[in-house]
Order: sequence, then C-alpha cells, then structure tokens
Amino acid sequence: LSASRRLHRRLVRAFPHEFRLKHGDELEQLGDDALPFVWKHYGPIGVLRVLAAALWGLVAEYAEEFRQDLRYAFRCLAATPVFTTLAVASLALCIGMASLYPISITAYEMPAPGIGDHDELASPMLPLPYPFYEEYAKQDDLFEASAAYLGPTQVSFGDGDDRRRAAAHLVTLDYFSTLRVVPAAGRFFDPETDGPGTAPVVVVSHGFWRQRLNGQAAIGSTLRINGKDATLVGVAPEGFRGAFPRFPGEVFIPLSVGPEFAPELRGGLLQDLDATRFRPLFRLAEGVTLREAEAAVQVITRNLDEGKPEERRISEQRTIELV
Repeated sequence: LSASRRLHRRLVRAFPHEFRLKHGDELEQLGDDALPFVWKHYGPIGVLRVLAAALWGLVAEYAEEFRQDLRYAFRCLAATPVFTTLAVASLALCIGMASLYPISITAYEMPAPGIGDHDELASPMLPLPYPFYEEYAKQDDLFEASAAYLGPTQVSFGDGDDRRRAAAHLVTLDYFSTLRVVPAAGRFFDPETDGPGTAPVVVVSHGFWRQRLNGQAAIGSTLRINGKDATLVGVAPEGFRGAFPRFPGEVFIPLSVGPEFAPELRGGLLQDLDATRFRPLFRLAEGVTLREAEAAVQVITRNLDEGKPEERRISEQRTIELV
C-alpha cells in the first residue's frame, strides 16, 4: 500500500506545471485517502486500476498541451508565410541530408574496387603526422606491409587555356603494393626506380585516363601536373579511386617528388610532428588481430608524444582506433 501511494504521488507530480498548480495538491490528497479504501475493498486489482487511471490522465493532459502548442505554432506560421516557407525548406534539406548519412558511412566502410584481401587491411580512423606513420611502419611483427597518403588535394593538369583542376593523392611508393591493386595498364610505383631525386612519375585513375586523356595517352607519355612534366607510368583498375571511396583521387603522385612538384609538402611537412594530414594503411601480419595492432599503435603514439605540451599531444586529442 505504501508503495502504491508513492507511485501515485510520482504520477501526480509528473503532470504539467500549470495543471499541478491547480490540481496537484488535491489529487495527491485524493490518492492518499482513496487508496486505503480501494485496497481494503477491491484488493491489488483495484489499486492497479487507480494507478492506471492516473497514468492515463497524465498522458491525456500532455496530449492536450501538445495539441494547444501545435495550434499556436500553426497560427504563428500562417501569419508569417515567408518565414514558414524558409523553415519548411530548411527542414526538408536537413531530413534529406540525414537520410544520406547512412549511405555515406556505408560508402566509407565498403572496400574500394580493385583492392586485394581487404579484410587484412587496417587504418587509423583519423589522419596523423607522417613521422608517426614511419614509426608504425617499422613494426614488422605487426604489419606485413604499410603505406600512407595525403589527400585528396588539388593539382593543375595541362597548360595555358587547357589547364584544369584534378583531385590528387600524394602517396608513399608502396601504396599500391600494400593495397594489392593490379594496374589496368603499365605499372605502379617502384621504390628502386621512383625514389627521391628521380624524374616525377604519376599514376591516374581509369576514369581520368578515359575522360580527361580520352583513353589515348600511352604509358610513358608526358603529362603536365602543377606546371611541371611528369611521366605517366600506370593506369589504376576501373573503379579504383583510392583506398577509401569517400575520399577519391584521380591522380596519384609519389611523396618522393618533393615540395618543388607538390607544394603541399613545403615547410617540412614530412617531418612535422603536429601536422595530422596523413592516413596510414596497414596490412596485418598473419596471426595478428586488429586489437593487438591497435594497442601497439597506441603505445607508439604515447612515446612519440613525450616532451610535447599536453595540448599538442596526439594521444590526448584522440583515441587511435584501427578500422
């Protein structure tokens, strides 16, 4: 009986504020007086009916308040048609964007076309400085292969009046081999022949080769990228535009070209411990789980953060999770 009284009081106190001011004390007193009588003559079933009636009244009161608020809102909107039109349009736009969100996430998580054995790949959820990637890549017991890229960024393609913009990825030389992508034509980057100090080379997506180059540019031909000559050495397989479909690229340029060819690399970007612009990619070694690799990467990150102010520590700003 005492529990029933407490529950009845809580239901009464849950009514809207204005209703409680008018009838709250009266209802509480009514419950305290009626429940003993109901319990004595009708037992638990009668008490449950009293509580159910209080609950139903609570729902009905809020429904009535909502109806009144809705009528008031419609009257206000009708009085200001311009504002109403803008509000409805904004709401429709937000709903449309929200409905596309699951599609975008799915596109991000789905493996890009052309990648081999994608279930062995892992990548931090957020970009990191290049020196961090270099330390991760040294863990041969964890990673069979590793690569990193910056992008998408914009490069100019062509000369003079024909100059256009293209989305580019600046990638390590082992980018394609780590992803186990097979070229549709030509070859991909080779650490032995395409390293620092060599002539610039590029790989293009199949769509770029077909649409921008009309499917006619031969392997070994010269392209003008950022106002400089670069040799076309390969064409990626159809559909492949980078490791993550959500961040597509059309032109793939090795990081070894240096800042003279790729202005994004100026200012010692590859040595900057604070520039979180690179996305590492790892192919897990046989027998290594994602959680084991993640734990090791977090330890390395904390070690690299030693000596840095707290506000600049990568390990303090984000959790290094692999996906």
